[in-house]
Amino acid sequence: MHPLEGERGRLKHSMDCTPVPDPLLAYDAVERDKESIDEVRGLLMVPLAFIAKGPMRHLDAVDARGNPMPLLGAAESNAIMLDTVLDLLELSGVEQTAEVLRVIRLIIAIDGMGQSAQLPELCQTGRWEGEQIWPENIYLPNDLVDLLERLASSFLLIGLVPARQSGIRQILKFSYHWVTEEDTSLKSRMLSVLVATGWAGKEVSMNMHMPHATASYHLEFHTPSQLDVRNLRIPCPDASTPVHGQILSDASGVPVAHVHGTYEIQPGGQASVRLAVPWRGLRMITLFVTALTALIFSLALFLDGATPTLMKQGGSAAALFLAVPAVFISFLAAHSENVSTSRMLVPLRFMLVVCALLLFAMAGSLVGQLRHGPLVLLWSVSLVVSVLLTLLLVLGGSFTRIAPTEQ
Repeated sequence: MHPLEGERGRLKHSMDCTPVPDPLLAYDAVERDKESIDEVRGLLMVPLAFIAKGPMRHLDAVDARGNPMPLLGAAESNAIMLDTVLDLLELSGVEQTAEVLRVIRLIIAIDGMGQSAQLPELCQTGRWEGEQIWPENIYLPNDLVDLLERLASSFLLIGLVPARQSGIRQILKFSYHWVTEEDTSLKSRMLSVLVATGWAGKEVSMNMHMPHATASYHLEFHTPSQLDVRNLRIPCPDASTPVHGQILSDASGVPVAHVHGTYEIQPGGQASVRLAVPWRGLRMITLFVTALTALIFSLALFLDGATPTLMKQGGSAAALFLAVPAVFISFLAAHSENVSTSRMLVPLRFMLVVCALLLFAMAGSLVGQLRHGPLVLLWSVSLVVSVLLTLLLVLGGSFTRIAPTEQ
C-alpha cells in the first residue's frame, strides 16, 4: 500500500496485490457457480481498504493499466459485508434470527458509527440495548470482533477488475480528498510560529490501511509544494518478520520519500511524516520583507536629518511608504497548496501583513503630521518589531524540537 499526499489534500493509495483467482469473487452472482476462474467472463471483486464512513470527495481509481477502475458503492459493499458477518456469526454458533439481522444491519449501515459504544457488550454478552440477541455463552473470535468494530466506523472499498487479470500481481490505485484535523490549542498555535520560522518541524500522523493484509507494505509521501519532508517512518513490525530494506524510515530529503516493511499483524503505532518549512519560497520572501522594513525605520530614525525632512515633506514622503507595503501585500497572492501547507505558512503571511501595516502607520503619521515625540515613539516601536521578526527568521533552524502531532 502506498498512501501519497498530493496537492489540495488528496490522499492517494497504490495497492500492490494479486487478485485471487476464485469464481466466488465474481461480481455477477451468476458466475460465482463456475468451477474455474477461466470460465468467468465478467469482473472480479478486489478488496482495497477500509475507509472511514462519510462523504468521499474526488474519489478516483485506476487499474494496473491506468484505465478507470469501477468501484462498488457503499450500499453494495455493505450488503456483501452483511452476508459475510452473518456467515461468520453462524460459524460461531449464532443463529440467524430477525433480531440478529436487524442489529448487524444497524452496525454496518452508513450511519452506524453511533453504534460503536454498544459493540463491546454485544460481543461479550450477546446483549443489545438490554435485549438478549444471542446466548450469552457464545464466544466470538477476536478476528470477528475486530471486523465488527471496524465495520461500525468504516466501509470496505471494493474495486472491480477483469477476471482475466486474476492471479497476476499488479498495482491498483485509488485516491480521495484527505482532511486532517487542526489542533486549535494555544500551545499548538504558538508552536506553529516556530515551525514556520524554521525553529521546529511538524510531525503528522497517518493511518496505515491494513499493512498486514499484503505481502509487503509500502509508504510514499510526495513533498507538498513550499515544504520539505525531513523524515518519513513507519512502526517496526511486532512480529519477527524480516523487514524489506535496512531501515523503516526515509530521511533522504528527496521529493518523494519512501519506506517499506512487512507485517504479520496490525502494528500498534501509526506512520508519521516530519514536515519543515525550507528557506526557499515564502520564508525567504518574509525575511527580505522584515529586513527591508527594519532598514527603512533605521534610516528614518538614525540617518542624519532624515526624520525632520520626512516630516517636512509630509504627503510626498507618505506616498513612497504607501507603495512599499502594497508590494508586500502582493506576496500574499494565493497559491495552489494543500491544507497542511496553508496552516504551516500562516505565521509567515501574518508577518508580511504586520510589516505592511507598520509602513502604512508610518505613512499615516506623516500625512497626519504627528508631533515629533509620538512619531519617533511609533517608529521606534516599529523598528523593534521588525528587527525581532528578522532575528526570529535568521535564527530559525537552530533548534530541532518537534511540534505536536496532527491527527
